[in-house]
Amino acid sequence: WSTMPDQALLLEAQHGTLTTDAGLSAQVERMLADPRASALVSNFVGQWLNLRRTEQVKPDYTIFPTFDDELRASLRTESEQFFSELLQKGRPISELLTGTFTYVNQRLATHYGLPAPTGSGFQRVELAGTPRLCVLTQASFLTATSNPTRTSPVKRGKWVLDQLLCAPPPPPPPGVDAAGVDTGAASVRQRLEQHRAKEPCHSCHAVMDPIGLSFENFDGIGVYRTQDQYGPIDATGTLSTAGGDVSFLGASELVPILAKDERLASCVAEKVLTYAVGRGFTSADQSTFKTVTDATTASGKGFHGLFASVAVSEAFRSRRAVGE
Repeated sequence: WSTMPDQALLLEAQHGTLTTDAGLSAQVERMLADPRASALVSNFVGQWLNLRRTEQVKPDYTIFPTFDDELRASLRTESEQFFSELLQKGRPISELLTGTFTYVNQRLATHYGLPAPTGSGFQRVELAGTPRLCVLTQASFLTATSNPTRTSPVKRGKWVLDQLLCAPPPPPPPGVDAAGVDTGAASVRQRLEQHRAKEPCHSCHAVMDPIGLSFENFDGIGVYRTQDQYGPIDATGTLSTAGGDVSFLGASELVPILAKDERLASCVAEKVLTYAVGRGFTSADQSTFKTVTDATTASGKGFHGLFASVAVSEAFRSRRAVGE
């Protein structure tokens, strides 16, 4: 709730029931069902999905003249309401990537080219038959991972690896000209190919670039397009998975591959635990992630079960000694 405990919670603490799994779980259920749990969505999603960056981005007005403060606020609300449904209805963690619905108001519907909803508020809409699905085709993610004048496949690919798979690429080697991909008359894909050809850059970009390029059908503020100033968009790529290399065409084919990645559930558990306890995790915490992930899967409650499992975990209920 991001506020002081209410009277009911204080009484449970006085009675000692919060020291038991059953008592703690009951309060978690009560608190998640309360409207004040919107603070959890806003703060956790704002941190994890990088929604806070949407308040700072400044797309170039000459290139993206439709981007304004109303749209800025709308795209953040969309992602918060999308995640709120996943949480409150106990949807599977994979639905973060496979959900075929979203929430739009009139401003965002116009931005996406969707039929305008009635009224001025946000309404739930189905996305079947459109090029959009899940959080990775929402304008919040697409705008926050773009440059002021164009998309950034590198930023988009890195974000997916960092935040969804917990497999961040290492930082670029000293002296590498990261800006080199932003010059010249070639397309973004061609510039990245040139950059990736440099030996120090190949290993990291070989993983990041295919993921990021799959979202090239969405411009720097998330508008769908089939071509840019260089011609038709090429959103093809190949991703290395546990089962071997898998080729895909665009986000619609990449996202289901990511949704089946076994790293997704444990990574989301890590992000929630990190938020909950306020510290980073080491390899020694892998057993905690597995316990929480297994409990979430067993409960069948998805995100709802994940937050409940975190609340009764040893990591959340125990304080580490100073210097430990």
